[in-house]
Amino acid sequence: MEVFQINFNLEQLGPMSLSVDEKYVARVRIPIDHQSKHQVIIREIASGKDFILDNICEIENICSVEFGPILSKEIHSVFITTTNTLGRPYKVYACTFHGSFFSRLSLLLTDENEKHFVDVQRTKGCHYVTIQSTSKTSNEIHLVGWKPSEVEQNLKAKEEFVWTKILVLKRQNGVKYYVDCGADSDVFLMVNQNEDKMGDSLGNKNIEYTEQCHLLGKENSVFQTCVRNLPLTLSSVATLTHIASSSLYFIEDMDIFKNYLTFYERSSVNAQQRIRVISRSKSKNERVISIPKSSLEGECQSISPCGNINYNADSLLFITETPLIPPVTYEYNFSNEIVTRKCDEVNVNEKNCVLLHEKDYASMTVTVSSFDGIAVPMTLVYQKNNRESDSLDCNPPFILTGYGCYGECQNLHYDPSLLPLLKRGFVLAYCHGRGGGDLGNVWYQAGRLYNKNNAIQDYLACAKSLYHGEIKLSGKDSTQNNHIQEEIFVAAKAYSAG
Repeated sequence: MEVFQINFNLEQLGPMSLSVDEKYVARVRIPIDHQSKHQVIIREIASGKDFILDNICEIENICSVEFGPILSKEIHSVFITTTNTLGRPYKVYACTFHGSFFSRLSLLLTDENEKHFVDVQRTKGCHYVTIQSTSKTSNEIHLVGWKPSEVEQNLKAKEEFVWTKILVLKRQNGVKYYVDCGADSDVFLMVNQNEDKMGDSLGNKNIEYTEQCHLLGKENSVFQTCVRNLPLTLSSVATLTHIASSSLYFIEDMDIFKNYLTFYERSSVNAQQRIRVISRSKSKNERVISIPKSSLEGECQSISPCGNINYNADSLLFITETPLIPPVTYEYNFSNEIVTRKCDEVNVNEKNCVLLHEKDYASMTVTVSSFDGIAVPMTLVYQKNNRESDSLDCNPPFILTGYGCYGECQNLHYDPSLLPLLKRGFVLAYCHGRGGGDLGNVWYQAGRLYNKNNAIQDYLACAKSLYHGEIKLSGKDSTQNNHIQEEIFVAAKAYSAG
C-alpha cells in the first residue's frame, strides 16, 4: 500500500518515523532550494490526510523526527532534532499530537560541545525515549518520560507539556554505553570502559577516571536495573544484575523482548558471528541459534538484525548474506527453537542462486602475521577449481579489500559486481585489520589515533603474503613446489570512510 509520494524535483525525502499504534507516519520535508524552512508532516495512513506542525517557526534546520510513546487516549509524543549551522545535531524539542492539534514545543536538550552529536530513539517497550549525546570516546543518555496525571490537564489548557528527563549515567571519559527499556520499566545497560590517553571528551589531557568499575571491561557487558534506580554511577553498576558477557565472543548489539534477550556476538579469534538468546524467566536458560549454513562453502556469512520492532513478538527475524549470495531472511521461534526461511524470500533467492552457481565457489579464513607478530584474519572467496589445481593457476590474481576505521567490521555483504572477477579466476581477499571492529573494541583501539600505523601495516602484511605466494588455496606450503615461484598479481581495493 502506498503511504505517500513526493515530487523529487521540489523536495527531498527526509527521515521518517512510524507511530507506536502504526496509524501515523511522520517525516521531515526538505526543500531542495535550501531557502524554504524544513517542515514536519504527519500523515494518517488510513485516510492519507496530512497534518503540518506549524508551531516551529522559531526553529530551523530540522534533521529528524521520532514518534515517542502514546501518552493517553491516542495522544502521541513527537520529538524533533535540529542541527547547528555546521550540520551537527545538537538540540531536541518535543510536543504532543492529538488529531489535528499540536501542543507547544518544549526544548529538552541543547549540547553546544562541537564533539558531541545528539540522537533520539524510542525504546523497545515504547514507554520512553532516549536522547543520546555521543562523541568518539564517551556518551551520555537521558530517558524522557511524562507524568500521566498531567497529560489531560496540559491537553485541555493547551499549555506546554511537562516532560520528565532522567539521566542514566553521567558522561565519563572512555565509557561508552547503550540503553533500552522494556514495557515494565526494566532498564538494560550495555557498557564498556576503555582508557583514552588522548584525554576526555572536552580535550583535557591526562585526566583520570572519576570512577572505576571492576566488572567493566573493554568489551561490552550487559546489566539490568529499573528506572527508579537512575541515575547510575560506575560504582553502582557493580551492584546491578549482570546479564551477559563473554571471553571468547564479544557482544556487538542486543535486542530485548518481553520474554527474551538476544545478543549479536562475534568471535574474538576469527570474527565469525552468532546469535545468543537468554530467557528472561527465572531459569535464565540460554542457547545459541543454529543458523543455516549458506551454500557458499566455508564461513563467510554476514548476520544482521531485521526490523524486530514488536516488543511482544514470539520470534526473532534476522538476515544472512555473503559476497555472492543475496540477503535471506530467517525467523527464529523462541518457543520451539525452529529456524524458518521466510516464504517471500525463497523464490527470488533460489533463482539468484541458480544464476550465480555459488556452489562452484568457496571461502576460507586464514591468519597473517603482521609486522609486530599480531595474527590478522583474512577472508578469501574463490573458485573451487583454483583450489584443486596444482599448477601455477593455484596462485591466481588477488583483489585485496581493507578498511580498518571507526570500529566498523569488514563488509562481507552481497555484491553481484564481484562475480565477473571470480569467473575470470580472481580471488577476493578481505583484510580484517586493526582499527576495525572485527575482533572487538580492543582491536579497534589498537588501530586508531597514535596506533593508526597498525591498521596500515596489517593491510600491507596481507598484501605481501598474497604477493609472495605465502597463501595457498590448496593448503600446501609454498616450499613444496619445485618450480620457481613467481610474483603474484595483487590489486588493492579501497572505499571512502566518509
